[in-house]
Parts: sequence; C-alpha cells; structure tokens
Amino acid sequence: MSGTDGYQFFEEKIRNSKIPTFYGRVVSSSPEDNPETLMVAMSGSSNSEIRLNLNPRTENSVPSGSQIAFEGVAVGFTQEPFLLTLNVTAIRSSGGARNSL
Repeated sequence: MSGTDGYQFFEEKIRNSKIPTFYGRVVSSSPEDNPETLMVAMSGSSNSEIRLNLNPRTENSVPSGSQIAFEGVAVGFTQEPFLLTLNVTAIRSSGGARNSL
C-alpha cells in the first residue's frame, strides 16, 4: 500500500475487511489507563504503523513495549506517514494471554 495507488488499493480491497491476526509492539496507548487507542509498530521501528481503536476499552493498561497479537476491521489508511487504522474487540499478548476489552 506504499505505492502510488496505495490509497485506491485500500479503498477498493481492504476498507471494511477483516484483517487476520497480526503481531506488533505497543508504542503508546491513550489514555494510559484503560486505553481506547493503541499505536503499534510492526516493522521493528519505533514509528507507529497501526492504530487500534479498542471497543470496548481495555480493563487494564497496556504498557509501551508490550508485544501483542490482534485482528480487526480496517477502517482507515494514511499513506504518508503510513498508518493503518483498525477497529478491534480483543488483543492478546503475543504469548497468548487475552486482554479483555
């Protein structure tokens, strides 16, 4: 989706589609306690590449640096800087523990 037609590809093929399980590292959460949004890096960088809209919010905090697994529905995309937005109903640690939302 980083090519010149990335936004068009997102709109035609990905928007409102269920995205399979991905793994990433939490860069930040907002608010820090019981977050409703997580910013996640997937490429090993410190830059957020995915925004997770949590509905409902988590019952616990999700510290920066946490390794998580998630799946959701693609609802937004920005090509530069790259940012994919997903609505999710559950996340889990990459070790398998589920974080109830």
